[in-house]
Amino acid sequence: METSAHYKSYNIDFQCLDQRHVLEQADVRVLDPSLANLVVDYGPNNAWCGWNFDVGDAGNLIESWTQSDAQGFKTRWIMLFNAHKQQEFVLRLLDRYKLSARLRASLLSAPGEGNLEIAKRLWHWSSVEHGDKFRAVGYNSLFSLDQLNLPSDGSKNNAEGSHTRSETRKREAGETRRWWDSISSKIQQHSNKSVLPTSETPRQGSHVNRRSPTVNIIKPKSQTLSSKDADGDKHFSGIHYHPRMLRLWMWIIVTDDGTIISIHEPFPVFGMGYEELDRSNAEHIRRNLRMVLRCLSEERLPLQVDTPSRDIDVAIEEGALVVRKTNGPTGDLLLYYLFDDWYTTWGIVVQRAHPYSKDLNHIKEQDPQLVHIDKLHDIVRRLASLKRIYQSYELVLERLLQEGKAFFDENSPLTFRPVAASRLARLKYRIRYLAITEIEDCELETQGLISLTYNRLNFRETRAVEKLALLSLTLAKVTIIFLPLSLIMAYFSMDVEGISGQATKKDFWISAGVTLFLTFCFLLLINRLSKALERKGSK
Repeated sequence: METSAHYKSYNIDFQCLDQRHVLEQADVRVLDPSLANLVVDYGPNNAWCGWNFDVGDAGNLIESWTQSDAQGFKTRWIMLFNAHKQQEFVLRLLDRYKLSARLRASLLSAPGEGNLEIAKRLWHWSSVEHGDKFRAVGYNSLFSLDQLNLPSDGSKNNAEGSHTRSETRKREAGETRRWWDSISSKIQQHSNKSVLPTSETPRQGSHVNRRSPTVNIIKPKSQTLSSKDADGDKHFSGIHYHPRMLRLWMWIIVTDDGTIISIHEPFPVFGMGYEELDRSNAEHIRRNLRMVLRCLSEERLPLQVDTPSRDIDVAIEEGALVVRKTNGPTGDLLLYYLFDDWYTTWGIVVQRAHPYSKDLNHIKEQDPQLVHIDKLHDIVRRLASLKRIYQSYELVLERLLQEGKAFFDENSPLTFRPVAASRLARLKYRIRYLAITEIEDCELETQGLISLTYNRLNFRETRAVEKLALLSLTLAKVTIIFLPLSLIMAYFSMDVEGISGQATKKDFWISAGVTLFLTFCFLLLINRLSKALERKGSK
């Protein structure tokens, strides 16, 4: 049976991914924030895909995969977006793999809510689960805010009217505007978009009290502390300072029948009137997904990612082609290329994409101020949080490599083959010796700058104290000069019998001259004695 007839027999719409126009359509769908799901069946000789299936198609999808070997398919990749909005569909797909109730609840939780609330508060939290028929990995992925495009004030005002036609649109517009306002206000203060992203939770006293499944970004500390809602802002605690990056949670589930399911947290969207901005942001956030999708088709689209070196993009994509060319199930390789968002790691190592290096350079160019100490302390805490996130990636890889050997025997389809195990081990070392080392170097630089700022402030205050002491000493010497003269004048002006009228003008000036001479001798002696003591103390 031909592949097209195979899918038609199950009444599901699949198209050949090896055709250029189909790959272009799939690539556009991945950039669409409203995409619900996308399914790719592939093997060494062909690849087919479909998207936006509903719960009525779940049974047919499962049945069609039972005949995958006859069609030459070895692996099925299911991408799920907004999984909490299609819970019944997801549960139907996962039913045969015997996931625990806790894991199912986590997979279907709304972003930052339920079982995933810990992922919103502790960004370095991760999860590795093993079962008889599956392996699941959950972690937070980070994206640089410098790559995101934000609406201008003009476009924001022009599109505002289009967001008020329905209650749903009003809610989405309100949440998105709050997300935009928190970013744009910070951009006006710092050119590097230093903001703190986190999932949305309504603030106490806020006029917007509806919960939204989209991600939001709250105001930084400098603004939050001066706000009336500071006490209600639970995301900015004194314990966990999150990096100034966009956080999105992701699940990757590998099953024993060659199916791999990736569940992606939705990214912030501006909605109607901002479609081009949303598409541009999707190109950055879902860049790795698009790269893997291109590698599953023989008609690979030309690279559209702007980076300083085109060779880097070509090398990454050429390496990922092994997923399509490998015989047999490639769930372990697909797991590696989905987990290894090399663009982010490369950006931190080579471009120093995190905003803290820019902050440090900005502080270095300024005169030391006390406020710089607070800023540098804030950077240190955020760098520590960023390092913990990459350490969690290292821990995930360690658990995958070590615990996988204990849970699955050599003949299990869930066992990592050498080609995948070597790549996972290489990724672990790259995270340790490139990304984490770079963050640690930035930490040391920040701590050194804190000490330097303290020393420069102390030196400046010491110089000010020295100038004040010199001025005080000069005034004291002038006072000492006039003190004996005051005594002589007081003596000759006393109206006492035996003294008054006995001394002449000549006696007064002789007495004043001798007193002044003795005073200068005394000051000279004191000056030399103090210098001698200073030289003795310096030795």
